Amino acid sequence: MTPDEEVYGILLGSGLRGTKNAWPIGGAPPLPWFVYKREKNGEFFADNENFARMWRYRVELYQAEPDDDVTDALEQQLSQIGPYSSYETWIPGENCWETSYTLTYHPDN
Repeated sequence: MTPDEEVYGILLGSGLRGTKNAWPIGGAPPLPWFVYKREKNGEFFADNENFARMWRYRVELYQAEPDDDVTDALEQQLSQIGPYSSYETWIPGENCWETSYTLTYHPDN
Protein backbone atom coordinates (compact mmCIF):
# COMPACT_ATOMS: atom_id res chain seq x y z
CA MET A 1 0.00 0.00 0.00
CA THR A 2 1.31 3.48 -0.85
CA PRO A 3 1.68 6.22 1.78
CA ASP A 4 -1.21 8.09 0.14
CA GLU A 5 -3.47 5.03 0.41
CA GLU A 6 -2.50 4.49 4.04
CA VAL A 7 -3.13 8.12 5.00
CA TYR A 8 -6.45 8.17 3.11
CA GLY A 9 -7.58 4.96 4.83
CA ILE A 10 -6.78 6.40 8.25
CA LEU A 11 -8.64 9.64 7.45
CA LEU A 12 -11.73 7.74 6.27
CA GLY A 13 -11.91 6.27 9.79
CA SER A 14 -13.34 9.67 10.78
CA GLY A 15 -16.59 8.82 8.98
CA LEU A 16 -16.15 11.81 6.68
CA ARG A 17 -16.05 11.76 2.91
CA GLY A 18 -12.77 12.83 1.41
CA THR A 19 -10.63 12.98 -1.70
CA LYS A 20 -7.07 13.55 -2.79
CA ASN A 21 -6.16 17.05 -4.06
CA ALA A 22 -9.64 18.25 -5.17
CA TRP A 23 -13.17 17.19 -6.00
CA PRO A 24 -14.08 17.32 -9.68
CA ILE A 25 -15.76 20.60 -10.64
CA GLY A 26 -19.37 20.36 -9.50
CA GLY A 27 -18.69 16.98 -7.86
CA ALA A 28 -18.14 17.91 -4.22
CA PRO A 29 -20.63 16.32 -1.81
CA PRO A 30 -22.49 18.35 0.82
CA LEU A 31 -20.32 19.61 3.67
CA PRO A 32 -18.53 18.47 5.79
CA TRP A 33 -15.70 16.74 3.94
CA PHE A 34 -11.92 16.72 3.69
CA VAL A 35 -9.25 16.99 1.04
CA TYR A 36 -5.74 15.66 1.56
CA LYS A 37 -2.62 16.60 -0.35
CA ARG A 38 0.93 15.36 -0.26
CA GLU A 39 3.03 18.48 -0.06
CA LYS A 40 6.45 16.88 -0.37
CA ASN A 41 8.53 13.80 0.15
CA GLY A 42 11.28 13.79 2.67
CA GLU A 43 14.18 11.65 3.58
CA PHE A 44 16.34 11.62 6.65
CA PHE A 45 20.01 11.28 5.74
CA ALA A 46 23.04 10.89 7.94
CA ASP A 47 26.53 9.56 7.30
CA ASN A 48 25.71 9.06 3.61
CA GLU A 49 22.83 6.72 4.42
CA ASN A 50 19.10 7.10 4.01
CA PHE A 51 17.66 6.28 7.43
CA ALA A 52 14.00 7.08 6.88
CA ARG A 53 11.46 8.23 4.32
CA MET A 54 8.77 10.65 5.41
CA TRP A 55 5.90 12.35 3.61
CA ARG A 56 4.46 15.76 4.45
CA TYR A 57 0.68 16.11 4.11
CA ARG A 58 -1.89 18.85 4.35
CA VAL A 59 -5.44 17.85 5.26
CA GLU A 60 -8.20 20.43 4.82
CA LEU A 61 -11.52 20.01 6.62
CA TYR A 62 -14.42 22.01 5.17
CA GLN A 63 -17.58 22.68 7.20
CA ALA A 64 -20.59 24.98 6.85
CA GLU A 65 -20.27 25.76 10.56
CA PRO A 66 -17.58 24.56 12.98
CA ASP A 67 -18.75 21.32 14.62
CA ASP A 68 -16.69 19.97 17.51
CA ASP A 69 -17.87 16.39 16.89
CA VAL A 70 -16.75 16.48 13.25
CA THR A 71 -13.46 18.17 14.12
CA ASP A 72 -12.77 15.72 16.95
CA ALA A 73 -13.49 12.71 14.71
CA LEU A 74 -10.96 13.87 12.12
CA GLU A 75 -8.39 14.90 14.74
CA GLN A 76 -8.57 11.46 16.36
CA GLN A 77 -7.59 9.94 13.02
CA LEU A 78 -4.86 12.51 12.44
CA SER A 79 -3.40 11.61 15.84
CA GLN A 80 -2.96 8.04 14.61
CA ILE A 81 -0.62 9.38 11.92
CA GLY A 82 1.38 11.61 14.21
CA PRO A 83 1.62 15.14 15.62
CA TYR A 84 -0.05 17.86 13.59
CA SER A 85 -0.51 21.61 13.57
CA SER A 86 -3.71 23.35 12.52
CA TYR A 87 -5.34 26.65 11.76
CA GLU A 88 -8.93 27.66 11.01
CA THR A 89 -10.20 30.28 8.59
CA TRP A 90 -13.43 31.45 6.99
CA ILE A 91 -13.52 31.26 3.17
CA PRO A 92 -15.95 33.95 2.01
CA GLY A 93 -16.06 32.86 -1.64
CA GLU A 94 -17.01 29.31 -0.65
CA ASN A 95 -19.17 30.32 2.32
CA CYS A 96 -17.56 27.74 4.61
CA TRP A 97 -14.96 27.16 7.30
CA GLU A 98 -11.64 25.50 6.53
CA THR A 99 -9.48 23.89 9.18
CA SER A 100 -6.10 23.06 7.69
CA TYR A 101 -3.79 20.50 9.27
CA THR A 102 -0.15 19.79 8.43
CA LEU A 103 1.61 16.63 9.50
CA THR A 104 4.40 14.26 8.61
CA TYR A 105 3.67 10.62 7.89
CA HIS A 106 6.32 8.06 8.68
CA PRO A 107 5.35 4.42 8.03
CA ASP A 108 6.98 3.25 11.27
CA ASN A 109 4.85 5.55 13.49
